[in-house]
Amino acid sequence: MKISNTEYASFYETYISRIPDHENLSSHLLTTFETIKLFLSRIPDEKMHFAYAEGKWTIAQLIQHCIDVERLMAARALRAARNDKTALPGFDENNYSEAAGKIDRTKNNLIEEWELLRKSNILMFDSFSKDSLIQKTTIWKHETSTRALGLIIIGHSLHHLNVLKDRYTT
Repeated sequence: MKISNTEYASFYETYISRIPDHENLSSHLLTTFETIKLFLSRIPDEKMHFAYAEGKWTIAQLIQHCIDVERLMAARALRAARNDKTALPGFDENNYSEAAGKIDRTKNNLIEEWELLRKSNILMFDSFSKDSLIQKTTIWKHETSTRALGLIIIGHSLHHLNVLKDRYTT
């Protein structure tokens, strides 16, 4: 089953379309992260500050970006699940990256943080009732459901895994 595109802004179609089956969010959250973790573990530590072009993020910055976005989407999912109708603003990913600056953390430390975050999000999504998963909140003028936010987390991480494969490790 696929969710309706009325549950999210068209901007997120890029991410949600990467997931063929929209059932069992927790299973997808787990299996996609296992794939990501395996891929990241194979990247040499000395490549963490590599960027494929001038002005592009390093691998470490890209991983930090994925962690930041997952935190934001998870917080939005919690608000939607708890029926919080307060309109939420968008965010500028480039401002977040600039504020984070150079990432002087080890690859293993970044992977560990992301893994703990993902495990926490799996528990959170598991705790939501069926009704909570279809609750919506407004994000930058668009109604978005809890379950759509879970799919966005998954699709966003898959998108960046593909970016890593295509542009950073070839």
